Amino acid sequence: MILNRTTLISLLILLTNLGVIGQDCDSCKTYFDTLIIILKKPNISKSDLQKSWQITSKLYSYRFADYPVVINGVAGYTHTLSRTYADICIKSRSITGVYDYIRYMRLTNWSAEEERMIDFERVFVRYPQVVLHQIGVDTVLLNNLVFGFLFNRRFGPKNPYENNDYMGETYIEGGPKEILNSINCKKIFFETYPSLKAKYIEFKYPIDFIINNLINELKAKK
Repeated sequence: MILNRTTLISLLILLTNLGVIGQDCDSCKTYFDTLIIILKKPNISKSDLQKSWQITSKLYSYRFADYPVVINGVAGYTHTLSRTYADICIKSRSITGVYDYIRYMRLTNWSAEEERMIDFERVFVRYPQVVLHQIGVDTVLLNNLVFGFLFNRRFGPKNPYENNDYMGETYIEGGPKEILNSINCKKIFFETYPSLKAKYIEFKYPIDFIINNLINELKAKK
């Protein structure tokens, strides 16, 4: 099939809007620098959160997901967009920060990036009731929490690699032993989010959804 000029132009515009074709962004690294500056502040204000959202959504629209550096002639990355934005939202110690990261999860709904789901669970562990109240029966976001829990809580309620960047790639030979399995995952779930024990009736559907899917995923790994 031969495409005419108009069809080709329309197709290119569509692919660009979908992020299939890479987009140039000369100022993206500068925008990311601003995010890192905000993250390093001792306190994150409401205006900082607003600016962070504007920058993060812009960087995501350009698929600028990692902060590039060159060290000793070797190209690499020091920060991910998902981790940096999650850390800003967490550091704000505010409900607005929780809402903002949920908004980011919905913005990046079609992304297969693991880091965003891992960091979503890091937000959830600090504000479980707020997150569940906000996402309700959204099974996409609940499944994202299942993935994040499977990764972050494989060593138990405390994640020894909590402060590592690029958590999706974290593996240290000879490190702590993974203990999460289909039998103890419910116990570890409530140890990780103790405030949900008393709120089980209120959040029965999302809690059961997460736990049942954890059990199924862990059984499938055997």
